[in-house]
Amino acid sequence: MSALPIQVIAISFKDHGLEADDVATFFLLASIPWFIKPLYGLISDFLPLFGQRRKSYLLLTSALACMAGLTAGFSSHYTYWELAILYTAMGLGLAYNDVLTDALMVENGKSRGLTGAFQSVQWTAVTAASIIVGLLGGYFAEYRNLQAAFAVAAIFPFIVLLMTVFFVREKHVDPKNTGFMEI
Repeated sequence: MSALPIQVIAISFKDHGLEADDVATFFLLASIPWFIKPLYGLISDFLPLFGQRRKSYLLLTSALACMAGLTAGFSSHYTYWELAILYTAMGLGLAYNDVLTDALMVENGKSRGLTGAFQSVQWTAVTAASIIVGLLGGYFAEYRNLQAAFAVAAIFPFIVLLMTVFFVREKHVDPKNTGFMEI
């Protein structure tokens, strides 16, 4: 869902006369959270937050992505840098969620022998979401509706937040067993 506002952002920047290097810089900065995804797995593995490796980070990062998306969705004017910060923060939350969801999928799938089935469902969902994002992003771009693109994109980390609260179960981790201190 982080890709939903991309088309609108690019069109809006063009409409406002930004140069190609400004647009490229914006998207480079916004991509950094996605480039360092392996770091998130290491952090959640070795630095449990409130005695949990996955759930606590999922709650924190989905809330971050949701709040960044809603802030952008309900703001009518922002500077280039304000938008860059909001979009990058949203990307950070979503990228972190991606890593944590994969970790939960592997951990739970392994114990049940369902990792392959979980991956099939995951890739089906990703493919369907990509099609929807392309169509919906094009619609929002045509009408230059950046706020709606962010507001709709913020729905998905909110769903992750709710699903985490109600469905993610995790045993408490003893910080002495991680080799690091608990945060």
